[in-house]
This record gives sequence, C-alpha cells and structure tokens, in this order.
Amino acid sequence: MSSIELIAHRGNAAEFPENTLPALRSALELGLRHLSIGVQLTRDGEAVVLHDHDLRRTAGCEGSVLDLSITEAVAVEVAERDRFSDRFAGTRLPRLSDVAKLLSDWPDATLFVELRRASLARHGAEKFVSAVLAALRDCADRCVLVSPDLPAIELARVRGPARVGWMLPAVDSHSHLKCEALCPDFVFIDERKLPAGVSLWRGPWRWAVHEVASLPQALVLAARGAGFIQTMRVRALARELISRAP
Repeated sequence: MSSIELIAHRGNAAEFPENTLPALRSALELGLRHLSIGVQLTRDGEAVVLHDHDLRRTAGCEGSVLDLSITEAVAVEVAERDRFSDRFAGTRLPRLSDVAKLLSDWPDATLFVELRRASLARHGAEKFVSAVLAALRDCADRCVLVSPDLPAIELARVRGPARVGWMLPAVDSHSHLKCEALCPDFVFIDERKLPAGVSLWRGPWRWAVHEVASLPQALVLAARGAGFIQTMRVRALARELISRAP
C-alpha cells in the first residue's frame, strides 16, 4: 500500500466546530500530526482562525470578521449551532497565536495555514503574511503557509522560516510551468479538479489532495502520487488506515 499521511482539515471538523481549539486538539489526540486551518485578518490586522470571513455559517450571526476588531472577534461564539445545537456553546473564535500555543504541546505536529482570499483582498499580501508569521513566531519552522495567490506565497518564502504550499487552480500545462518556476514545498489540489487517470507531476514538491472522504478514494490518489490526503473524516479514515496496516 502506498504511504498516506492524513491532514486534519479544520481539525476534527466532523465531531467539533471547525477551526476551533477543541477540533484541533481532538485531531492531535487521535494521533494525527498534520492539521490545516484557514486564517483571516480582523479590521485591526490580527490573525484569527476562520474559513469564511462571513460569520453566518459558523457563528450564526450577520457580519464579517474583516470588520471586527480583535477584541470583538475573539468574543464571537463559533459553536456551529446548526450542526451541534448547544453542545459546544461558549466555543470562541481562536486567535492564530492560540493555535501556536496549542502546538507547543505537540512538537511533532505540522500546521498548514491557508491565507484566505478575502483577507488578502482587504489587507494585501504584505500585511497578511507579516501578521501570520508574527502569530506563529514560536513554531513557524513547523508551519506551511498555503495560498492560491502566487505573490503571497513568494513573499512568505522570502520572509521564512515557514514552508509554502500552492493551491492549484487546475492541473494543466500552464499551472505546471508555474509550479516548476515556484517550486513550492507542497502542492494542493481539490480532488474534484483532478483529471481522471492523470499521474501527478513529479518535482521537489509533495502533493496534498483535499475533499477526500473515503479510504478507497485516498488509496487511488496515493497510487497517483499524492502523499497527503486532507479530510474532515479524521477519526474514520485514521481507523481505516490503521486497520489496513501490516
């Protein structure tokens, strides 16, 4: 069987509110050592862990985190009540620095940090990358800054020491040329954008495929060259992988 590393997408997001400290801690306690989170910047330029800038889905309220101060943002409850009712009442939006503190208890863990488009558009790459690296200062060497935006990735690489990952828009010859020029540490692609039967490009990078929900699907992708599988079905896929291990 080809080697597969699981990335807990937004933590153990199947069982906990996504991108929260309980979700991330649960994934680590289940034995995963790769986490991926989304990051946005508040109005005053502080990095918080959130996928959508719009608060409706996770917090159940109107408005955008981009318009909140950091004090206002960390007071927002992100309990995903539509999914969990009041089970996780009181779960707050974490700062990126809170996740960095969590990682201090797990020195072998790697954190993939996605620079979300809305904050890039609002604040610009310079401010966004600087804020993220400042929040991760104590663990940046164990982090990978990920984005579809090539200038942001190039800036992150120059600033270091975090590694970088490019989120491909498509698997085509144009993207291949850009990938060879950039030489990111990781290349991310949505499984739904992969042409059937096409082997993944070889290079100094490592492939990570996201939106993967089943072990058979993961095994097929591993055979095509994907070393990392990003999933929200953390507990189920981890158990299935262990059961297949020799």
